[in-house]
This record gives sequence, C-alpha cells and structure tokens, in this order.
Amino acid sequence: MKYIILSALTLIMAIPAIGQNASQEDVGGFGGPEIAFSTVNDRSAIFIGGRGAKRAGKHWSIGGGGYGLASSIEVIDSREERAIGLGYGGLIVEYFVLPNRPLQLSIVSLIGGGGVDIKEEKGKAFFVFEPGLEIGYSPATPFRLGLGISYRMTQEAHIQRLSDRDFSGLSWRITFRFGAF
Repeated sequence: MKYIILSALTLIMAIPAIGQNASQEDVGGFGGPEIAFSTVNDRSAIFIGGRGAKRAGKHWSIGGGGYGLASSIEVIDSREERAIGLGYGGLIVEYFVLPNRPLQLSIVSLIGGGGVDIKEEKGKAFFVFEPGLEIGYSPATPFRLGLGISYRMTQEAHIQRLSDRDFSGLSWRITFRFGAF
C-alpha cells in the first residue's frame, strides 16, 4: 500500500507540469541508453535499458523507460541452479532543480510494472516504484552525461523462495541522453 501512496504523490507532483505555459525554448525531447549497477537476490547485477521524455516547461519532463537484467543471476533450487529473468518499465516523471544549465540536478521517479521468471517456471508480474536523483552534465548541446542513484521498490514479486526484498535494491546509474534539453 505504501508504494501505491508514493506513486500517487509522484503523479500529483507532475500535474503542474501539464498546465505550465512553456515558451519555445522550454519544449524539447530527449532519450538514450542507461546502465544501472544494482543487486538482485543479494548478488551484483547489471541492468541495461533506456528512457525517453518530452520536456514540459523548464522544470519538468514526462516520458517512459524500460530496463532488463543483463547479468546472469541464478537461484539455487533443491534440484539445480536456475537463471532469473527480470525486466521492468513504466512512466518516468522528472523534475529539474537547476534547468537550462550545463550542470543539472534532477529528481526522477519511475512508476510501472515488470515481470520476473525463473527458468522452467511460470513468470510473475509485479508493481515497481523507483525514485532517484541524477546529476547531468552537457559537454555539448545535444548530449548529456548523467550519474545517478535510485532505489527500486517492488511489490508482489514473489516467486519460489524469493520475495520483494530480493528484487528491490539500490542502483547506481550512468545515463546518456541525446536531444533538446
């Protein structure tokens, strides 16, 4: 229930972005790949994915993103070791604390869903909420490099002996964005 409340608050925070009167230079879009370093089942994990968004005024952007587990993580079962498959994505809302500067700080939230499966088992869908912070630097106008930290919270990701705690975790991110900022 607490994840649903956090998600609702994030969406409510985005409502002012929809009503802002944006000038021509405040509107733009961007997208690009991301790499995240995290944990799954208490093991180091790498997620590969990407996100894209449309700017909604100076301070807000709204878009989407998706990520997949690129690491080989296994669960030891009484029978054998079996690989975990994990992916998630959803709506991304971002607030730029310092807009239109070469060095930017932003608050990012992903609200969505995902799926987890273990080899030869039926998959399981789950809810995900991932708030985070990012510092971005634009060495060139159409490019921005970002470093961030986020915390992935899952709900209903129970499969075999694994629980939400095994799929939730802190992530360190490197982002590459291309577009109009």
